[in-house]
Amino acid sequence: NRRKLLKDLNKLICDQQHFTLFFLDINRFKIINEQLGHDIGDEFLQYISAVISNKFPNNFYRLHSDEFILLKPAYLTHSEMHKFSEEIFEIFEEMQTIRRHNFYSSISIGISQYPNNAKSAMDIIKYADSAMQEAKKLKGNYYAIFTENESYSFLKPLSFETKLRNAIKDDAFDDISKKHEENMELFNSYVLGGIEVLYEKIIAQGGNSTDFIRN
Repeated sequence: NRRKLLKDLNKLICDQQHFTLFFLDINRFKIINEQLGHDIGDEFLQYISAVISNKFPNNFYRLHSDEFILLKPAYLTHSEMHKFSEEIFEIFEEMQTIRRHNFYSSISIGISQYPNNAKSAMDIIKYADSAMQEAKKLKGNYYAIFTENESYSFLKPLSFETKLRNAIKDDAFDDISKKHEENMELFNSYVLGGIEVLYEKIIAQGGNSTDFIRN
């Protein structure tokens, strides 16, 4: 698959066709492998590969294990990169179920462009990989755009902002606030109960309120 990717990239470069490369890496895949086993990990990767390739049937490549490439044979603005990344993130917003194991995963994306960032296929891949590694440090569904001088433009996925706005609009935080108040009342009752027991113990041992405060 890597050979086909290089062949397709070199063809685009030969034709002087602008393109944008998205380097995808699944976060915490090592943990999935270690905790659920390699069989589950392999099935998970097969599932993710199938979902991504079905959603983006053209120009999809699997490089190695949990690394994938999506290729857009066009120059994309930051807004268009953002929108396309959102479509990728949507795949990972749902819970995955493999052999009755339920879990969530996330993905890091690095983005580079030809000819803006480099003139060779290998360099375009390398720079997208480098940007992905930076996005991965943020631990979640994030993407980074490679720019000149090996600097990066980080952008949060719009879906989180949208969900946050919707939550505020739907008064979802009222329920959270109520539950928080209930939990705090329960916590306070435990604390006060403990204080009462401690006070009674000190008094029973011949102490007084001054000893209680000092303790």
